Amino acid sequence: MTTQYTPGPWKAFPDGTGGFAIMAGAKRDYSYPRVAFVHTGKADAAQLAAAPELLAALKGMMGLTRTQTDFDRAGAAIAKATGE
Repeated sequence: MTTQYTPGPWKAFPDGTGGFAIMAGAKRDYSYPRVAFVHTGKADAAQLAAAPELLAALKGMMGLTRTQTDFDRAGAAIAKATGE
């Protein structure tokens, strides 16, 4: 299964309504794709904006895991992030 998603980096910017726009790009430039809008707070927006980097880091660590539980948790997180 091939999953298509907007590549990072993503960044959270205040949207003027009390929420945040998650945008694919490092600048507040509306020519970049908007990935999501978050109205639950800055912490949630920051976590969502970090998703591409977290996924890349987790994929990179797959060969460094120390236990089967670590491997299973990492694999499950990658599958959830990629929709597999």
